[in-house]
Amino acid sequence: MKPIFFALCLLATTYNIKAQSFKAAEVEAVDKQFDEGFLKKDINAVFRNVANSAVFYGTDPTDVWPVAVFRKRVEKDINTNKYNLTTVSRTITPVAGGNAAVVIKQVNWPYFTKVPLREVIVYEKDNGWKLKSFSITLLLPDNIVPQLNQLVNSPTAKK
Repeated sequence: MKPIFFALCLLATTYNIKAQSFKAAEVEAVDKQFDEGFLKKDINAVFRNVANSAVFYGTDPTDVWPVAVFRKRVEKDINTNKYNLTTVSRTITPVAGGNAAVVIKQVNWPYFTKVPLREVIVYEKDNGWKLKSFSITLLLPDNIVPQLNQLVNSPTAKK
C-alpha cells in the first residue's frame, strides 16, 4: 500500500511542478511575434513558430486550411493592409500540464469594420512554443441576432 501511495504522490508532485513551470510570458512573446509579422508584412515572422501540422480555421464553415494553403493565401495578401489587426485583450491558459496553452484574443480588424473578432489559438511546447491551431470567429452582439435571422430567412436572401 505504501509504495502505491508514494508513487501517486510523486506523480502528483511531478505534474504540479510542470504546471508551475509554465511561463505565460513565453507564449505571449510567440503570439505577439505572430501578430507583429502580419503588421510588419514579414511572412517569415508570421510562420516562424507555426507547426507543420497546424490548421487554420476562418470565419466561414468551409474555411479550413493546412499550413501550406494558409501560407499561400497570406503571401498573396501580406503587402496589403488586409491583416492589420489590433489586439484588444489576450488571455493565456495553460493546458496539458503546462505543455500546451490556449490563447484567446479579442481583436479589431478594419476588414470587418463594425464586428469584433475572437481568435482562439492553441500553442504546444515542442522545441519552443509552436502554433498548432488557429480559429477566428465573428462576435455578433445578441441584440442583432433576430435581425440577422430575419435577413437570412427572408424570401430575397440568396440560398
